Amino acid sequence: MAYHVTLKDNMEGIINKGLIPMCGINSKRVNDNIVGVFFDDSLYSAIEEWSNLLYENKRKDDLEILRFNIKNRKWVTQSNGDYYMPGSWYLERSVDPDNIDFLRVVNNGNLEHADDSNDLYYDESNLIWTPIKTYKQHVQ
Repeated sequence: MAYHVTLKDNMEGIINKGLIPMCGINSKRVNDNIVGVFFDDSLYSAIEEWSNLLYENKRKDDLEILRFNIKNRKWVTQSNGDYYMPGSWYLERSVDPDNIDFLRVVNNGNLEHADDSNDLYYDESNLIWTPIKTYKQHVQ
């Protein structure tokens, strides 16, 4: 599986169009100019490294963690000079919304957003992956 971190503000577009290759403002801020759908193969790296690197001024509850399958997809490995980028992999093509899930965690029987107030996403038994098409039903 591939994991991708994005702002909640981007979810409407992702629900409608999927993940589209681009080079956003946060990528440019860390001197990355490659157009692609970037991902990490580690959920924990996506949560900690990517979110801290690209969204250092945001709280984790401002972000969403997405996943998609990379089986049978052509992906590219990149390096950015001397600067290490966590999850240095990207797709050159879009990921259809039907192939994207978002993360929620179970806390005392309730589904919650994984944020700075809990670390439940480190225990796989707490993870619930839900199709992105149902996202609006889970947002409070």
